[in-house]
Amino acid sequence: MAESGPALLRLSDLIRRIAAAGRAPVLIEAEWGSGSGAIARAIHDQSPRSSAPFIAATCAALADHLEDELFGSDRGGGRGSDSGSEKRTALIDAAAGGTLFLDEVAEVPAVVQAKLARVLDHAVFRRCGGSTDLVSDARLVVATSHDLAAAVEAGRFRADLYHLLRSAVVTVPPLRSRPEDVLPFAEAELARCAKRIGKDAPKLSSRAKDALLAHRWPGNERELALAMERAAILTEVDITPEDLSLAEPRADGEPGALVIPPGERNLAVIETMVLRAVLRETGGQKTRASELLGINRTTLYNKLRAMGLR
Repeated sequence: MAESGPALLRLSDLIRRIAAAGRAPVLIEAEWGSGSGAIARAIHDQSPRSSAPFIAATCAALADHLEDELFGSDRGGGRGSDSGSEKRTALIDAAAGGTLFLDEVAEVPAVVQAKLARVLDHAVFRRCGGSTDLVSDARLVVATSHDLAAAVEAGRFRADLYHLLRSAVVTVPPLRSRPEDVLPFAEAELARCAKRIGKDAPKLSSRAKDALLAHRWPGNERELALAMERAAILTEVDITPEDLSLAEPRADGEPGALVIPPGERNLAVIETMVLRAVLRETGGQKTRASELLGINRTTLYNKLRAMGLR
């Protein structure tokens, strides 16, 4: 954070103060690619709970199994049940004394929303199919790239859970509103990538720097990190705008066009380009992206994980 601009320095101070708040739940509001997981981890690491487990889960990726995964099951065979050849620990149990981080909490189904509200209100929960109240000692940190207030108005998110989660709110400013952070982040990421692959870090030309500052970064730090990784791998000396492979700037509201380079026949490369284009179009909203792509959310998350786009 030493070379960060004032917005990130304020964010760092907010994280420090929220981390010290013990067990208070935390809501992280951030666009896709803004590092919600890293912020959640920083809150945990700077808190009195830092020596206890930090357990993270992406809600949409768990899909229909989320309730079982979070709370365990007394129905037999589920996570946390006593039957079956292998008993797996429910996530809320694994995070006891520590922090449970749920990414994209807007994707949580209604039945799980009700259980989370009860955890926050009374510090108790029941396993799926169970009738016994169990005590929870996990600090809940959640993140969303959606407008939760709008989701409450539309009836898709419980109002009580929304207000319980707003005990402490971290709103992450998008990278496009922090141009002072673009070049320091880019150069630090270039150095990290070059060290990882065992080569000298190439330099950003003045034209490349201008291109980085002109780009709107709909994928935020994640998009910038991927651009620097690509440049570090492919460039030997000075990085040019062409080496960055940034999407052409377009006016707000103008539909994006996917241009596949002539001669490109690698299906994995084309699929990655399509996923990036759709995520840019949806502002990182994965539910909408999965609808546009005609696949379910679990499939989308698996593809993003395999391609290193999460």
